[in-house]
Amino acid sequence: MSTANTKKTYYTYTLKANDSLNTLAQKFSLSVNEICKFHNELSGSKKNISAANGIPFHVSKIFLPATVKNNKQEKTFTKSTPINLTNQNSLRCNFNVLNHNYGIVIFINTQKETKRIHYTAAVNYEKEYDYTYEFVLKKNEVYVDYKIPNLLAEDFAISLAKPLYPIHTKINKKGKLIGVTNQQEIFKRWEKAKPKILNYFKSPFANEQIQIANKAYQSTIAIEKAIQRDVFFTLYFSGVYNKYLSKLEISNTVNIPFYPFITAIQYQVKQTIQPFLNANNNIVMQQLGAVCDKRSSKDIEQNKDQPYFKGTPLEGNLDVTYEFCNKNYTIKSIIGTITLVLNKKLDKKITIEAYHLT
Repeated sequence: MSTANTKKTYYTYTLKANDSLNTLAQKFSLSVNEICKFHNELSGSKKNISAANGIPFHVSKIFLPATVKNNKQEKTFTKSTPINLTNQNSLRCNFNVLNHNYGIVIFINTQKETKRIHYTAAVNYEKEYDYTYEFVLKKNEVYVDYKIPNLLAEDFAISLAKPLYPIHTKINKKGKLIGVTNQQEIFKRWEKAKPKILNYFKSPFANEQIQIANKAYQSTIAIEKAIQRDVFFTLYFSGVYNKYLSKLEISNTVNIPFYPFITAIQYQVKQTIQPFLNANNNIVMQQLGAVCDKRSSKDIEQNKDQPYFKGTPLEGNLDVTYEFCNKNYTIKSIIGTITLVLNKKLDKKITIEAYHLT
């Protein structure tokens, strides 16, 4: 595995009020694209900054080449610190320190439109059992295109899912969801929310989905599946904690929820850990792979959960990068893009940026 790109000499510039990519470009005699490319390569977060979107709120420092004029207060470093995992390159999280809030932005692109979904979520450690851990998952108000979803609009699925949280879950040591422990409490919340939803939605389709949701809220297994319809929680609990052995690489399957009312699409991926710490002195892992779901394009168009029709195979790619704290291996960020192709045409593209809020 090549490490040439990881040995870059750089220094960190601490952002000040009114700094922008344009002002930094003028100050350091670099182009905006040069700043973005250099910073993103070292940060371990592929879309940390961009010419189109500027500098996001979560970025407090910019990584710049050491060849530019240096502020004497800034330190120069060489990025070549190797990672130091435990036996057999095991990535194991110290779950009992996990009390994290995340800011999540998801873009869903279709042939007709682009939707921006953003919300905050929390993953909090509760207690430990013999081989599992209990977490409390929270999901705050969801905004679609900067607005709270209207019950009369197409954001019906978000309305149905709102009573789910908070959810008490069991997680195994690999970071995979294996159970829900507060189903009765969740069902009571659903019973309270249901009259309002019934009042707004009176179509046959809506009535059918409300009845399905009503049955699902009474089932622990169905609630587990509902969690997996959230892209952030799906990636967060996709099984990133494992033994990566000498190659720093393992295979995994990840199920991505492209559509609200059918089973998620399965991707076969390689999970690869970079051998050196990034510029934040954190560990970086990439999930890279393609669709392995056995359903056809027609199956998806007909809302089938299992292979039924013969037809054009599904296609698509997954490219997601994780950043882990080097001290306790908790997840700092999840950034990436997932595509799905039906009948040889791009049907949906999901882009996610999720960051630990400090």
